[in-house]
Amino acid sequence: MLTTCTPPPVVNAPGPGLLATLGAWTWLGLDPADAPLAHLLLAHPPGRSARDTPAAIEARMQRIAASLGGLAAPQEHVPDVGARLLMVSPTTVLLRFEGTRYGVRLPVRPGWARHVRHHDHAVITVGLSPLQRSADLTDVDTYLHDTLATGRLLFGLTHPLRELHYRQAAYLEFDGCGEPPRLQWFQLRDGQVHTAGVEDGWQRRVDSGSQEPLPRL
Repeated sequence: MLTTCTPPPVVNAPGPGLLATLGAWTWLGLDPADAPLAHLLLAHPPGRSARDTPAAIEARMQRIAASLGGLAAPQEHVPDVGARLLMVSPTTVLLRFEGTRYGVRLPVRPGWARHVRHHDHAVITVGLSPLQRSADLTDVDTYLHDTLATGRLLFGLTHPLRELHYRQAAYLEFDGCGEPPRLQWFQLRDGQVHTAGVEDGWQRRVDSGSQEPLPRL
């Protein structure tokens, strides 16, 4: 059943500035049995100011992991963090976080979206070390190798959402090319997700540590 209530509180939930900072990558890999498995990686870019220390970046990504339902280290059992992916189209996915009405809109390949729809799950990975938003999959392979060896990856299993949890929500739109995201509103009408508006340049008013709200929905 759809509700329009405020989401449950999450201690230190990520603000829109932090969500706008993230880089995101999707690909189809293999599980331990060599079966195809959909992956989604989130990582913070290298710092641009003195306060963007490695410790600060790690703390921000721990907040991201907590708002995704609590992810696990490589040596731990991979938790099921529930349904967080709204499959808008064969090339667009909305990722939902706890404690905030803001999420991220991700471009994906049709094969990735088709696999997630068919198999009903994907592995979401949060990196605690920085990675350039413009990194290609070769760079991502190197990053995963290095961060896995040092235990700086967190994992969870997520599933497609069957409905939008709010009748109107704001998502940060990534272009897949490393450019800063745009703020985009989505509304639920007649059981379908519709674009309600876009604002460019809003990210100039917030930064990765900001907890300030964006314009009211």
